[in-house]
Amino acid sequence: MSSKSSRRPRLRLALWLLAAGTGLGLFFAGAYRNLPLGWIGTVLFIAAVWYAYGVVIGGPRDEAELEVPAAEWQAWLGAVFLAVVLALLLSGLPQFNQPLPISRNPDLRGLGFPVGACFVAWALLSHALRTRWLPQVQEDEFDRRIQQQAQAWGSAASGLLIVAVAVTLGFSEPAWLAKYHPAFWAQLLMLTLVVGALVQHLGVAGLYARERHASPAP
Repeated sequence: MSSKSSRRPRLRLALWLLAAGTGLGLFFAGAYRNLPLGWIGTVLFIAAVWYAYGVVIGGPRDEAELEVPAAEWQAWLGAVFLAVVLALLLSGLPQFNQPLPISRNPDLRGLGFPVGACFVAWALLSHALRTRWLPQVQEDEFDRRIQQQAQAWGSAASGLLIVAVAVTLGFSEPAWLAKYHPAFWAQLLMLTLVVGALVQHLGVAGLYARERHASPAP
């Protein structure tokens, strides 16, 4: 197989990620800077997701794609979406430091859609990947061992961040803590879960990639 054909799935993935990321960026910029870009970003993101869904469901599989296990594809997909969600939540973190409950904070209206859209698109494409590999065995003892190891890394990352937040709350001066609304700290705790999930998915993808490159070529 030529190197050109082996790079084709990666090129399609890169183009789709660029289009979807641009759509989210336009929506996010329009929501927070009062620019007429939100609807353009929404259309671009939805179109990119549906295009990717059609490619994954109906596109032919080549040898380069089959070399990567289904669980590794799922892990990379999850890592990409979790990284985008983490970036969105971090960029919106200052909006939680308002003297208002989350339900009555108008600055958070622009954050809900892009985050929710990411999770919906992730679920849709994850289902498409499972359907694509349906005739094959997608999980065995080797896969479960990798999942357990990566899950331990993700739990450790979340645990360390929770301890860091607890230490900050316990040892900081009350006057400094008073500068931050409880919703801000609540959002930080939610971010620890996202970071843990991201570490887990990156761990799964990295372990599969290491095993794949360590195995001798047939």
